[in-house]
Amino acid sequence: KYFAQYCKFNMIGKINYRHKGIFNLAYSTENLPKEKELLLNVTFKLKKAAQLLPAGFAVASNQLTINAYSPKPIEIVNVTPDNNTAVIVPEIQNTHEKCTVIKGADFQIDFNKRTGYIEKYCVGGMELLTSDMALSPNFWRAPTDNDMGASMPRPQVGERKSQFSSILASKKNIPTMA
Repeated sequence: KYFAQYCKFNMIGKINYRHKGIFNLAYSTENLPKEKELLLNVTFKLKKAAQLLPAGFAVASNQLTINAYSPKPIEIVNVTPDNNTAVIVPEIQNTHEKCTVIKGADFQIDFNKRTGYIEKYCVGGMELLTSDMALSPNFWRAPTDNDMGASMPRPQVGERKSQFSSILASKKNIPTMA
């Protein structure tokens, strides 16, 4: 939980410009929690209007640390080897003439060698793509300010539209990679 307490002191002092002075605040930190952060906000305001500044205008402010925040230490514990689970490395099968197949414990992805498109995507026994569809890669990124200065996005607009429209392309219309 957070602890916040706000006190406002109007100190009318007799410290002139470019001079030093000491003020005692009628405030005690005895009842405050010692583990919490304590800050003192100090603002210096004009007593009288001066040139273009009205009376009460804040000419300077600062935040002083009375009691610094100290975070609780984090305890990092290594996991015992008994709790680790075995990682099953996916198997890459490049024996098919048409596709490269990546098989894992509960998934299978088939990449067409000719086009590079994903033709089969199966997770947990469920087919995520139908047999007449393929998933094409899309490497477009949003333009940055540097691209805008060089007029980069303008010639790429046509490419972006064609990539988005061909994300799911019919196998009949898949272009061949040369």
